[in-house]
Amino acid sequence: MIVSTLPNLSSHVATAEDITLVSTFSNPRPHSLTKESFRQWCAASTTQSKFFSVWQGINPKARIATGNPATRLHGIIGDYDNSSAASHIGDLPQACGELPTWIVNTFTPGKIRLIWEFETPINVTNVEITERFIRELNKRIRFSKALPGYDESSTDSNQYFELGTEWRRVEEAKPIPTSLLEMAMIEAGTNAKLNRSDVEIPIEAVAAEVQRQFPGRFTKAFDIGARLPLFWINDGIDREGSIVTENGMVCFSDRAGSNFMPWRAILGTKFVQTYEEGVIGSTAAKFYTDGRNYYIKENGAWITLSREDTKLLLKVMGVSDTKRKGQNTSDCENVLAHILTKRRVAAAAPILYRDSDIEEVNGVKYLNLNSRYAMQPAAEGQGDPSLWPWLHGYINNAFDDGDRPEGEARDHFLAWLKHFYTSALRKSLQPGHILVIAGGVHTGKSFINRWLVGAAVGGSVNATPVLMRSSAFNKGAGEVGHWRVDDAPSDGDYREKRRFTQALKEFAANPTILWQPKFKDTIELPFLGRVCLTMNTDPESLSMLPAMDGSFADKVSLFLINDDFHPVFRKTNEENEAMLLAELPHFLRWLLDWQIPAHIVNRSKPRFGVKPFHHATLMEEAHAESFEYSLQEILEPWCIAKAKDKDAKTTYTATELLHELQNDMPGITRGLTTRMIGKSLAKLIGTYPRLEKKWLVHGITTYRFNFNIDMFGGVGLQNDEIAPF
Repeated sequence: MIVSTLPNLSSHVATAEDITLVSTFSNPRPHSLTKESFRQWCAASTTQSKFFSVWQGINPKARIATGNPATRLHGIIGDYDNSSAASHIGDLPQACGELPTWIVNTFTPGKIRLIWEFETPINVTNVEITERFIRELNKRIRFSKALPGYDESSTDSNQYFELGTEWRRVEEAKPIPTSLLEMAMIEAGTNAKLNRSDVEIPIEAVAAEVQRQFPGRFTKAFDIGARLPLFWINDGIDREGSIVTENGMVCFSDRAGSNFMPWRAILGTKFVQTYEEGVIGSTAAKFYTDGRNYYIKENGAWITLSREDTKLLLKVMGVSDTKRKGQNTSDCENVLAHILTKRRVAAAAPILYRDSDIEEVNGVKYLNLNSRYAMQPAAEGQGDPSLWPWLHGYINNAFDDGDRPEGEARDHFLAWLKHFYTSALRKSLQPGHILVIAGGVHTGKSFINRWLVGAAVGGSVNATPVLMRSSAFNKGAGEVGHWRVDDAPSDGDYREKRRFTQALKEFAANPTILWQPKFKDTIELPFLGRVCLTMNTDPESLSMLPAMDGSFADKVSLFLINDDFHPVFRKTNEENEAMLLAELPHFLRWLLDWQIPAHIVNRSKPRFGVKPFHHATLMEEAHAESFEYSLQEILEPWCIAKAKDKDAKTTYTATELLHELQNDMPGITRGLTTRMIGKSLAKLIGTYPRLEKKWLVHGITTYRFNFNIDMFGGVGLQNDEIAPF
C-alpha cells in the first residue's frame, strides 16, 4: 500500500512511499520529550522524520490542503487515544470485522495506532459520498470499536500521523477486499441520492404549505422529527401517528393507507411541481455543454462527460429517469434539455489565470477550463532571504553582467520575473519579454526555468514541439502560461534556425494562440504567456539564438550565466525540487515587496513592465548567427576584389548580385536565392558601410555599393591602397 509522507508537520512537500518501507524507517524522535516539546519537534522545519497519511491529493507531491484536496484513499488509520489500548490487542479478532494489517505504538505508552490496507485505492473526490462511505465501511469492519479511545479525527483527510515505533505486521490479516469496498461505496452513493419519487423541498416551505392547506390541525412546530397526528385526514382523530421527514411523513397508523406518504400525496402535484422546476434549474446550473460534450466541476476543475455519462451522474444525484404519469419526459431528460438551451457555450477552453466559469472573447462565450494559478506567496513578513538561502545564493551569483554595472543582470532578471509573476497572481496577465538564459553545463539553467519560473506561475510545458512545428496539437501548451525550451535543438541548419526564430517572432507579436487539442476544433484564444529558452554556450547550441533584428530585439532578454558559477545541488532531483518548492513562497513574498529600480522600468512600453536586457556577448553571437552577418562576410572579400577591378559596376539588383557572387565565389554561395539576398540587403542598409543606399529603378529595387570605402577609418582609398579585410 502507498502512503503519503512529510518530513515534518510544517512541510508542504509530500512523498509517495510503500508502507512496508516506511515501517522499517528508524524513528529519529529524541528521547525524553514532554508532550509539548514533542509537538514542537513534530512542527519544526528542521525535523527529518516521516509523518504519514493514507490520503493522496490531486498533486501527489504536495500536502493535502484546501488547494490540493484528496482524490484517493489507500486505507484506514485508527488512532486509539487510551493508555490501555495496547492491553486489548488480543481482542481484535472479536472486536473487528476485518483485522488490521499493521499495529504501531504512538508517542504515549499504551496508546496504539491500527492501519487497515485496501486491496485497491478508491476515488474520494466527492466529499459527501466519501463521508458516507467511511460510515458504511465502519459498519462492516468496526474500526471505531476495535480498541478503546478511538479518535474521531482519525479519518480526516488532512490528518498526518507521526511515524511511531515498533511496527508489527499482523500476519493473518489481509487487505480489505475490493468487493467489500465496492459494497460500502454503492451503499454510500445510494444513501447520498435525493428521493427518487419526488424532489426534496425545503422543510420551511412544506410547513408553510401545510399550515395553508390544513390550518389548526395540530399545535406543535412543524420540524423534521416532530411527531404529529395524520393532519391531512379529516376524521376528527388527533392522535399522534406520524413523524416528519425530509421527503414526507412516516406513518404509524394504518389510517394513512401507507407507512410513508410523500409530499405529493399530501400537498398535491401542483405544489411539488413548483419545486421540481426549481430543482431542474439548480441541478442544471452545475453543468455546461458545447452541444457535444457536457462539463461539471469537480474539486475546482472541469471534467468532460458524454451525454450518457451526464445522464448517469444526474441519476446518481437523485434526478429520476422515470416518466411520471402524464409526463412525456423524465426529470433527467428535463435537466438535459435545460442545459442544452440555457447553459450552452461555444466551446470549452482555458483562459489562463482567470477564475470565472464563463469568459467572453470577441463576443463568444467560452467555458473557462483554466485550473492554473500563480503560487501563493508566504505571509507578510515571511520574505527574509534567510528563508530562501539556496535561491538567494543562485540569483545573486549566477548572472554575468558583461559590460554593464555590477548587479544589473540580476536586477533585470528579477524585474522580468516580478512583472510576470505579479500579473499572473492578480489574474490579469500582461505581456513580457521572451527570456533566453545561456550558460555552461550543470549551472542550473533548466532547473531554474522549470522549478523557479514555472512553479511560481502555476506550471510549465515543454514547448519545443509547438515552436519547432513538429506537432499540430498544443493542448498542454495552451493550458499553461510558461513555455520552456530547454537546450534548444539545433543541427546547424539555417532553415531550422529561421523557422525557430519566426515562431518566436509570431509568439512575441501575437496576443493569441491557436489552441488545438486532439479530436477538437482549433480555437483562437487570448495568450500573454512567456517563452523561456535555456541553452549551453557551445557554438552549436548558441546557433539557435534568435536573430535580434528590427523591433524583435525589444521583445527579448538575453542572460548569460557566469563561467565560474557552479551551484551546489542535493543528491537527487527530488531533493532539489523539494528544497526549491519549500523556499519559493518566501522568495515570492520578497519579490512582491522588492521595488524595481527606476532605470529598468519600461516607460515607452509600460505593458512590458521592464526594459529588455541584452548581454553583449550573446548579442554578438546572435548577430554572428544571422544570415545577414554571413552575407556580409561573403560580401567583404568580394567588394575588396571589385575595388581592384576598374570596370566593376557599383549598382546591382538582388538578382544581378546573386549572379555575380555565384560566378566569383561558387563554392560558398551554393543555396542562396534572390529572395534571401534581397531581404538581407534590405536589413544591411545602415549597418554595412559599403552598402550605401537602395532605390527603385523601373519598379526594381537596386542597391549601390562603395567598393573603395575604408572599413577602418571611413576615408576613401585608391585601388592600390585597399586595406586588408
